[in-house]
Amino acid sequence: MKVSWAPLDKNKFLTYTNSIINLYDTRCIQGEPIPKGSLHISDDLYATSLATLSDVHLTKCVEWYPGTTSDHLIAIGQANGKVLLSNFGRKGTSELIGKEFIPKHLRHCVYLAWNPVHHNLLAEGLDKHRNDCCISIWDVNTRVNSDLPSVTERQRYSSNLAENAVNKPYSEIGMGETTSSFAWFNKEPRTFITGINGKCLRVYDLRDVTKPHLVSHTKYVHGVCSDPLHESRVAAYSENHVSVWDVRNFDKPTLTLPTDRAILKIDWCPTRPGFLAALCRDSSVVKLYDIRHSVIGPDELEPVTFERNIQPYRQHQVVYFAWHPTCENRIITVTPTGNLKDNQIYEKLPMSLSPCMKLSWVFSRKISIQDCGTELDMAARIKLRALQGYGLHSTELWNNAVVVADEPHLHALWHWLDLSTAILHADEAPKKPRSSRYIGVLDLLAQEQANRPCDFALNCWQYPDGLKSNSPERKLVYQYKSEARSRALQFCGWCWFGKEQNDPIDPLSSLLNCLVSENHEYERAAAIALFNLKIGTAVKILSCETAVKENPVLSMVAMALSGFTEEKNALWRKTCTDLSQTLEHPYLRAMFAFLASDKDSYDDVLKGDPCMAVKDRVAFACIYLNDAKLSSYLSELSKHLKETGNLDGILLTGLTNEEGLQLLSKYVDYTCDVQTAALAVIYSSPSELSKDELVLTWIESYRELLDRWQLWHQRAKFDIIRHSVDKTRVPSQAFVSCNFCGKTIACNMALAARSRPSAYSSLPPTNRPKITCCPGCRKPLPRCALCLTNLGTPSGSGLCLIKDKSEYEGKLSSFDSWFTWCQTCRHGGHSSHVTDWFAEHVECSVTGCQCKCMTLDPNSQLMAETPNLQLIEADT
Repeated sequence: MKVSWAPLDKNKFLTYTNSIINLYDTRCIQGEPIPKGSLHISDDLYATSLATLSDVHLTKCVEWYPGTTSDHLIAIGQANGKVLLSNFGRKGTSELIGKEFIPKHLRHCVYLAWNPVHHNLLAEGLDKHRNDCCISIWDVNTRVNSDLPSVTERQRYSSNLAENAVNKPYSEIGMGETTSSFAWFNKEPRTFITGINGKCLRVYDLRDVTKPHLVSHTKYVHGVCSDPLHESRVAAYSENHVSVWDVRNFDKPTLTLPTDRAILKIDWCPTRPGFLAALCRDSSVVKLYDIRHSVIGPDELEPVTFERNIQPYRQHQVVYFAWHPTCENRIITVTPTGNLKDNQIYEKLPMSLSPCMKLSWVFSRKISIQDCGTELDMAARIKLRALQGYGLHSTELWNNAVVVADEPHLHALWHWLDLSTAILHADEAPKKPRSSRYIGVLDLLAQEQANRPCDFALNCWQYPDGLKSNSPERKLVYQYKSEARSRALQFCGWCWFGKEQNDPIDPLSSLLNCLVSENHEYERAAAIALFNLKIGTAVKILSCETAVKENPVLSMVAMALSGFTEEKNALWRKTCTDLSQTLEHPYLRAMFAFLASDKDSYDDVLKGDPCMAVKDRVAFACIYLNDAKLSSYLSELSKHLKETGNLDGILLTGLTNEEGLQLLSKYVDYTCDVQTAALAVIYSSPSELSKDELVLTWIESYRELLDRWQLWHQRAKFDIIRHSVDKTRVPSQAFVSCNFCGKTIACNMALAARSRPSAYSSLPPTNRPKITCCPGCRKPLPRCALCLTNLGTPSGSGLCLIKDKSEYEGKLSSFDSWFTWCQTCRHGGHSSHVTDWFAEHVECSVTGCQCKCMTLDPNSQLMAETPNLQLIEADT
């Protein structure tokens, strides 16, 4: 059984065998049982029979009439060579219904093919006859004539020969030859290609059929078909090979596709160019070849073909298929038992995420775009941060932490960078070379331990009543101190400088007040106070009204702390150990672990789960661990943070060595946040880290992202910060040059290093003269085409007031006075004058110049082509 879709009605198709032709209509399944006698062709559709034509015997092929008609007109080719036009036995208005076309010598009909443009032309292929042609082109509009063979010879085939029979073809081709396949060209409807004698393909033109227009000798002559969406591409097959031809280069196939079995049928998709389906014998799959990317070229070019298989049935074979003529990616298949299945081909969707966070994909011939702003991925977060000035606060780095207040790791990173910068410029900070500006705690302690060991002191507890424990029976706590450890505590934000606990100027008190009043971190403040042996301060923090109101558990913890005893076997000590296991907050657990710990063993504090923040663990270790244990613990902690890409590890590794680079690299690998990595590195410049190839890749990737998002100001500020921090970078080398001497007009670029007095340095800004001549040859600068005054700005002249050795007072010159000119005609003037002129004109402002300067501007072209660009994007 074979199947064919109706060319103009997407819901109808027919099936035919040797003696029966059935017409079906497809309908949707709407939850109701399928009517009896209907065919279940897909999960959503079933086909019900509309008509049956059973009085035509020996049917070889059936083709739908492609023209517009209210009747379901079909052409039926029979085994005796006759062609019958019918509409399933219904009454119709068309004069074509019932016509017969009878060849001169009766023989098998091989194929039928309607002309896709001239619908009155029908091609018929016939078996070989030595005295007749193998191809007959019928004009179905030809009037019926009586010039027929004798009735006695034809009686057995038709009973009404003289009434509706036509026996004279419009054209005949191939005298005494055989034909195996035929196809019309859609773009050139008067031409066609056919397989002749099993050994050549010929292209004919109906306007001259005496000889073929093109000939190619090949064995690929079966199933020839032309791509309806490509005017010169055809396909054919022979045995187990499919060949694709281009009639513009008809010497040999442009592409040959081998298969593992003999081929039954091939056909181009009528809705997608370059999409070819092939069916092999005894196969359960239909092979699909996408050859759109194959090109015609030299032999060494490798053709690009994408292949996939469609398997409609798991166990049944496929004996026939037919593309739907209008519905994309829709194909119907037939099994040997006559089962039909309507298949929808689902493709791999190519998807793309635009820099504006819009996801686009292509399905069929449509492009779908969806805004992905509901959940921000890393690219969206990077863009949002950039719009908020993230990383661009170069003077007060803590302002960058405000932008990422909801991301703890980044928040801590910028506070550490700000602290490091502040410590560098502080009076009490030791003078260090610039290369160690952002040195880590590991390197800081390693430098000191190589010189001399740290000191230690025995300190006592300060109880809630404000008194210290000076009794000889009381335990004294060992605390280590040194210059490097004090600075490490500064990096951690503890501000502990080794001062006496009763010093009225205690930096620790300001830290605790900030944590309580501003951040409401009562647990952390109490833990830091306890770690500094101030039990009374810790109890006061935990028992304050606001703390208890937020967390009632704190009052119980404060009560437990107030009864602290140093007796190891006391009931209080055992109760606190059990209580700490029930507390969820890591700082509360660390407090009781610290009180219950043995001398110089604080693993429960430093390695508990969950743990305190990295900076607080490092600060605690710097106070209570000796040199050996401190080095071992920090090395182990640093290794873990580097493996997980935790930016808190920057405190340990710093931004000056390979370990810092490894940590940043892991962070970028896990998060794709090149923004933070690039910003952190540029503030550490100049250093060996900033010259690494990977770091330069991050920086350029971030700059490219800003450019793609058209965030020009943010990218310019980023470059300014980068160049201002790294003084070793080569400055810009593109300048405005003089037409006469060729030297740069910005003379201060060459003379800035030479301090020379200026007669105008004391003048106010309003009385400063403009430089209107070249500083090198003293020739006048070009004139503005609009105001006719010589161009020139104070920039580069050295006439600006200097507040100190590094800063100028305001901008050197406003944008309105900048040089601006057309790159084509070289005419221009002051920026403000040129802008005002082209707001109302397109042509150059110089008399006699024919240049259309405005039309040469890319932005102007874009706005002219898409005046409603903003509206289109919003609608999309």
